[in-house]
Amino acid sequence: MKVNPRLRAIINALDAKFLKLLRTDELFASHLYGYTYVAVWGEDRRGLMLQFRKQTKIAPPAAGTIHRNVRTIPEKTAILRTGPDDTESPEIRAIYDIWNQMRGERPMPTREELLPRALGRLLRNVSLARVLPETNDYELRIIGDAHAEAYGWNGKGLRVSQLISGAPEMGTMLKDSYDLVRTFRLPLGFRGILGRDITQAKFDWFETLYLPLGSGGVVDHVLNASNYRPKDGKWPH
Repeated sequence: MKVNPRLRAIINALDAKFLKLLRTDELFASHLYGYTYVAVWGEDRRGLMLQFRKQTKIAPPAAGTIHRNVRTIPEKTAILRTGPDDTESPEIRAIYDIWNQMRGERPMPTREELLPRALGRLLRNVSLARVLPETNDYELRIIGDAHAEAYGWNGKGLRVSQLISGAPEMGTMLKDSYDLVRTFRLPLGFRGILGRDITQAKFDWFETLYLPLGSGGVVDHVLNASNYRPKDGKWPH
Protein backbone atom coordinates (compact mmCIF):
# COMPACT_ATOMS: atom_id res chain seq x y z
CA MET A 1 0.00 0.00 0.00
CA LYS A 2 1.36 3.33 -1.05
CA VAL A 3 1.37 6.10 1.54
CA ASN A 4 -0.12 9.28 0.13
CA PRO A 5 2.51 12.04 0.39
CA ARG A 6 -0.13 14.79 0.47
CA LEU A 7 -1.63 13.24 3.60
CA ARG A 8 1.78 13.29 5.28
CA ALA A 9 2.36 16.91 4.25
CA ILE A 10 -0.96 18.07 5.65
CA ILE A 11 -0.44 16.31 8.96
CA ASN A 12 3.02 17.83 9.30
CA ALA A 13 1.77 21.36 8.67
CA LEU A 14 -1.83 21.22 9.84
CA ASP A 15 -2.83 24.51 11.47
CA ALA A 16 -5.41 27.21 10.82
CA LYS A 17 -3.16 29.47 8.77
CA PHE A 18 -2.10 26.61 6.54
CA LEU A 19 -5.68 25.52 5.87
CA LYS A 20 -6.74 29.02 4.84
CA LEU A 21 -4.14 28.95 2.06
CA LEU A 22 -5.54 25.81 0.47
CA ARG A 23 -7.88 26.36 -2.43
CA THR A 24 -8.59 22.91 -3.81
CA ASP A 25 -11.89 21.21 -3.04
CA GLU A 26 -10.27 17.85 -2.33
CA LEU A 27 -7.25 18.21 -0.05
CA PHE A 28 -6.03 14.63 -0.17
CA ALA A 29 -7.10 11.07 -0.70
CA SER A 30 -5.81 8.12 1.28
CA HIS A 31 -6.55 4.45 0.60
CA LEU A 32 -7.17 2.04 3.45
CA TYR A 33 -8.99 -1.30 3.68
CA GLY A 34 -10.56 -0.80 0.26
CA TYR A 35 -11.90 2.68 1.03
CA THR A 36 -10.79 6.04 -0.25
CA TYR A 37 -10.69 8.74 2.43
CA VAL A 38 -11.12 12.22 0.99
CA ALA A 39 -10.75 15.43 2.97
CA VAL A 40 -13.02 18.14 1.60
CA TRP A 41 -14.07 21.59 2.69
CA GLY A 42 -17.32 21.81 4.63
CA GLU A 43 -20.09 24.31 3.95
CA ASP A 44 -18.81 27.82 3.24
CA ARG A 45 -15.26 26.38 3.44
CA ARG A 46 -15.26 26.87 7.20
CA GLY A 47 -13.78 23.54 8.10
CA LEU A 48 -12.71 20.12 6.93
CA MET A 49 -14.93 17.10 6.50
CA LEU A 50 -13.91 13.50 5.90
CA GLN A 51 -15.78 11.58 3.22
CA PHE A 52 -15.59 7.82 2.69
CA ARG A 53 -15.84 6.47 -0.83
CA LYS A 54 -15.77 2.78 -1.54
CA GLN A 55 -13.29 1.92 -4.24
CA THR A 56 -15.29 0.71 -7.21
CA LYS A 57 -12.66 -1.83 -8.24
CA ILE A 58 -13.15 -3.74 -4.97
CA ALA A 59 -16.39 -5.67 -4.66
CA PRO A 60 -18.35 -4.82 -1.49
CA PRO A 61 -18.84 -7.60 1.06
CA ALA A 62 -22.05 -9.55 0.70
CA ALA A 63 -24.76 -8.62 3.18
CA GLY A 64 -24.62 -10.62 6.39
CA THR A 65 -21.25 -12.20 5.67
CA ILE A 66 -19.04 -10.41 8.17
CA HIS A 67 -21.03 -10.57 11.36
CA ARG A 68 -19.48 -12.12 14.42
CA ASN A 69 -21.81 -15.14 14.47
CA VAL A 70 -21.20 -16.06 10.80
CA ARG A 71 -18.76 -18.97 10.61
CA THR A 72 -18.65 -19.43 6.82
CA ILE A 73 -15.23 -18.39 5.54
CA PRO A 74 -15.37 -16.63 2.15
CA GLU A 75 -12.86 -17.07 -0.64
CA LYS A 76 -11.68 -13.46 -0.31
CA THR A 77 -11.27 -11.26 2.73
CA ALA A 78 -14.10 -8.75 3.22
CA ILE A 79 -13.77 -5.59 5.34
CA LEU A 80 -16.49 -3.08 6.11
CA ARG A 81 -16.08 0.45 7.50
CA THR A 82 -18.10 0.86 10.69
CA GLY A 83 -18.92 3.51 13.25
CA PRO A 84 -19.35 3.29 17.02
CA ASP A 85 -23.10 2.68 16.63
CA ASP A 86 -22.43 -0.30 14.34
CA THR A 87 -20.18 -2.10 16.80
CA GLU A 88 -21.04 -5.76 17.44
CA SER A 89 -18.39 -6.50 20.05
CA PRO A 90 -19.60 -5.72 23.60
CA GLU A 91 -16.00 -5.02 24.69
CA ILE A 92 -15.44 -2.40 22.00
CA ARG A 93 -18.83 -0.85 22.63
CA ALA A 94 -18.03 -0.60 26.35
CA ILE A 95 -14.68 1.07 25.62
CA TYR A 96 -16.32 3.56 23.29
CA ASP A 97 -19.03 4.36 25.85
CA ILE A 98 -16.38 5.11 28.50
CA TRP A 99 -14.40 7.23 26.00
CA ASN A 100 -17.57 9.12 25.06
CA GLN A 101 -18.57 9.68 28.67
CA MET A 102 -15.11 10.89 29.67
CA ARG A 103 -14.86 13.43 26.85
CA GLY A 104 -18.14 15.18 27.64
CA GLU A 105 -18.48 18.17 25.30
CA ARG A 106 -14.85 18.00 24.17
CA PRO A 107 -13.59 16.32 20.99
CA MET A 108 -11.76 13.70 23.08
CA PRO A 109 -10.68 12.79 26.62
CA THR A 110 -7.07 12.76 27.77
CA ARG A 111 -4.96 9.65 28.17
CA GLU A 112 -4.82 10.18 31.94
CA GLU A 113 -8.62 10.26 32.20
CA LEU A 114 -9.06 7.00 30.35
CA LEU A 115 -6.05 4.85 31.22
CA PRO A 116 -5.65 2.66 33.07
CA ARG A 117 -8.28 2.86 35.82
CA ALA A 118 -11.36 3.75 33.77
CA LEU A 119 -10.96 0.76 31.46
CA GLY A 120 -10.08 -1.91 34.03
CA ARG A 121 -10.64 -5.42 32.63
CA LEU A 122 -11.18 -3.95 29.14
CA LEU A 123 -7.45 -3.20 28.90
CA ARG A 124 -6.90 -6.63 27.34
CA ASN A 125 -8.71 -5.35 24.21
CA VAL A 126 -6.72 -2.11 24.05
CA SER A 127 -3.55 -0.96 22.37
CA LEU A 128 -2.20 2.56 22.74
CA ALA A 129 0.10 4.53 20.47
CA ARG A 130 1.86 7.74 21.49
CA VAL A 131 2.15 10.42 18.80
CA LEU A 132 5.71 11.46 17.96
CA PRO A 133 5.10 14.73 16.07
CA GLU A 134 8.79 15.51 15.54
CA THR A 135 9.23 12.45 13.33
CA ASN A 136 5.60 11.92 12.23
CA ASP A 137 5.72 8.52 13.89
CA TYR A 138 3.96 6.58 16.65
CA GLU A 139 5.30 4.55 19.57
CA LEU A 140 3.33 1.53 20.80
CA ARG A 141 2.91 2.04 24.55
CA ILE A 142 0.30 -0.58 25.50
CA ILE A 143 -0.47 -3.90 23.82
CA GLY A 144 -3.39 -5.75 25.41
CA ASP A 145 -3.55 -9.53 25.62
CA ALA A 146 -6.24 -9.75 22.92
CA HIS A 147 -3.88 -8.12 20.41
CA ALA A 148 -0.93 -10.27 21.47
CA GLU A 149 -2.99 -13.46 21.10
CA ALA A 150 -4.26 -12.46 17.67
CA TYR A 151 -0.86 -11.58 16.20
CA GLY A 152 1.33 -13.90 18.22
CA TRP A 153 3.67 -11.20 19.52
CA ASN A 154 3.78 -8.09 21.68
CA GLY A 155 5.19 -5.00 19.98
CA LYS A 156 5.26 -2.75 23.04
CA GLY A 157 8.00 -0.13 22.71
CA LEU A 158 8.26 -0.39 18.93
CA ARG A 159 7.67 2.52 16.60
CA VAL A 160 5.31 2.18 13.66
CA SER A 161 8.18 3.07 11.32
CA GLN A 162 9.91 -0.10 12.56
CA LEU A 163 6.77 -2.13 11.82
CA ILE A 164 6.70 -0.70 8.31
CA SER A 165 10.29 -1.82 7.78
CA GLY A 166 9.51 -5.37 8.91
CA ALA A 167 5.91 -5.76 7.68
CA PRO A 168 5.22 -2.98 5.15
CA GLU A 169 1.56 -3.68 4.42
CA MET A 170 0.47 -4.11 8.03
CA GLY A 171 2.60 -1.22 9.30
CA THR A 172 1.40 1.16 6.60
CA MET A 173 -2.27 0.37 7.24
CA LEU A 174 -1.73 0.96 10.94
CA LYS A 175 -0.02 4.30 10.33
CA ASP A 176 -2.70 5.45 7.89
CA SER A 177 -5.35 4.61 10.51
CA TYR A 178 -3.49 6.58 13.18
CA ASP A 179 -2.96 9.49 10.78
CA LEU A 180 -6.65 9.75 9.93
CA VAL A 181 -7.74 9.68 13.58
CA ARG A 182 -5.03 12.19 14.50
CA THR A 183 -5.99 14.57 11.70
CA PHE A 184 -9.77 14.52 12.10
CA ARG A 185 -10.05 13.72 15.82
CA LEU A 186 -12.85 11.25 15.11
CA PRO A 187 -13.42 7.52 15.78
CA LEU A 188 -12.56 5.21 12.91
CA GLY A 189 -13.83 1.63 12.82
CA PHE A 190 -13.67 -1.52 10.69
CA ARG A 191 -15.10 -5.03 10.85
CA GLY A 192 -13.89 -7.86 8.67
CA ILE A 193 -13.82 -11.56 8.02
CA LEU A 194 -10.62 -13.12 6.71
CA GLY A 195 -11.00 -15.24 3.61
CA ARG A 196 -9.08 -18.18 2.22
CA ASP A 197 -6.72 -15.70 0.57
CA ILE A 198 -5.12 -15.12 4.01
CA THR A 199 -3.91 -18.42 5.40
CA GLN A 200 -1.41 -17.58 8.15
CA ALA A 201 -3.60 -15.43 10.43
CA LYS A 202 -4.51 -16.78 13.85
CA PHE A 203 -8.02 -15.26 13.66
CA ASP A 204 -10.80 -15.29 11.05
CA TRP A 205 -12.96 -12.33 12.19
CA PHE A 206 -12.11 -8.99 13.74
CA GLU A 207 -13.59 -5.69 14.77
CA THR A 208 -11.55 -2.60 15.55
CA LEU A 209 -12.19 1.00 16.59
CA TYR A 210 -9.56 3.76 16.73
CA LEU A 211 -10.19 6.60 19.21
CA PRO A 212 -8.30 9.89 19.65
CA LEU A 213 -6.91 11.04 23.03
CA GLY A 214 -5.49 14.46 23.84
CA SER A 215 -6.28 17.99 24.96
CA GLY A 216 -6.55 21.47 23.50
CA GLY A 217 -7.65 20.02 20.19
CA VAL A 218 -4.35 18.15 19.75
CA VAL A 219 -4.23 14.35 19.55
CA ASP A 220 -1.24 13.01 21.50
CA HIS A 221 -2.30 9.34 21.71
CA VAL A 222 -4.45 7.01 19.62
CA LEU A 223 -6.28 4.20 21.38
CA ASN A 224 -7.25 1.09 19.45
CA ALA A 225 -10.01 -1.16 20.81
CA SER A 226 -10.20 -4.53 19.05
CA ASN A 227 -11.75 -7.95 19.30
CA TYR A 228 -10.75 -11.06 17.39
CA ARG A 229 -12.29 -14.48 16.80
CA PRO A 230 -9.71 -17.29 16.89
CA LYS A 231 -9.67 -19.85 14.15
CA ASP A 232 -11.17 -23.19 15.25
CA GLY A 233 -12.57 -21.52 18.36
CA LYS A 234 -9.38 -21.29 20.42
CA TRP A 235 -6.02 -19.60 20.35
CA PRO A 236 -2.98 -21.78 19.56
CA HIS A 237 -0.45 -22.15 22.38
